[in-house]
Amino acid sequence: TGTVQATASDTRALGLLRSDQVVKMPYSVSYFVDVSRLDADDLQWNGQTRTLIVDAPDVTAAPANTDEGRRTLVETKGLFVTREAAEALSKSTSARATAVAEREAKSPERMAQARELGRAAIARLLAQPLAAAGMGEVRVVVTFPPERMQRDGERWDMSKSVDQVMRERAAREGTTN
Repeated sequence: TGTVQATASDTRALGLLRSDQVVKMPYSVSYFVDVSRLDADDLQWNGQTRTLIVDAPDVTAAPANTDEGRRTLVETKGLFVTREAAEALSKSTSARATAVAEREAKSPERMAQARELGRAAIARLLAQPLAAAGMGEVRVVVTFPPERMQRDGERWDMSKSVDQVMRERAAREGTTN
């Protein structure tokens, strides 16, 4: 949710009648995760740590809802604003407000917030049947596609095994002491 500001201009009578309008209006956007797209390949169970890893589909933003009923007219300028110009300004500011709200809704910050809320909702949703089945406390880890791309793109130094690194470290500590 938030408040968006939009501006519009209209020119009539061969450029002699120019009018401008600035409005503010509240908006809201809903976010969704289509859990019906989850299948067995998206779930991994680790019995030792009692952890369910869920590779969820990404969050999607619904079209923005601008509240025309609560819009406030901030300013209208013009020598003479015709009825047609006022109507055109109103339509234009509404369309621009919706576009700005949708752009804001899809911003990285808003999508990150939506993913965090979606992560918590999916974890609760999937933990309940496991608890009802007698599994007790189960940890549910939810990931989204942008996170999995980062995870898949991560590269570890595989030139030495963990045992080699530990032996070398022990040898260095033994010689420095």
